[in-house]
Amino acid sequence: MSAKVRRVDFTRKGKWLTMLFLAFLVYFCVIMINQQLSLRNLTSRQQEIQADIEQFSSQNELLKGQIELIETNPEYLEGLARKELGLVRDGETVYILPYNKN
Repeated sequence: MSAKVRRVDFTRKGKWLTMLFLAFLVYFCVIMINQQLSLRNLTSRQQEIQADIEQFSSQNELLKGQIELIETNPEYLEGLARKELGLVRDGETVYILPYNKN
């Protein structure tokens, strides 16, 4: 009895595995690049928001100081009313002068 030797062609399987591996590698690279770009954009946006937070915090502190002055200092409140609302005391006369461009 002689055993017949079958020859198996591994080159086709090898090509498919190589193509599959390369496709996976390309897919992985595309995903990694996309993630890096997203991370860079999010980091940039985070820095912008942090700058806005700092700006609004300093503006908030100024407004808190003004509120405290309004609540505690009647002269400041009177000056603010005169300046912003154009209020005058009884018996005062207001003169409005024309504006000269020269």
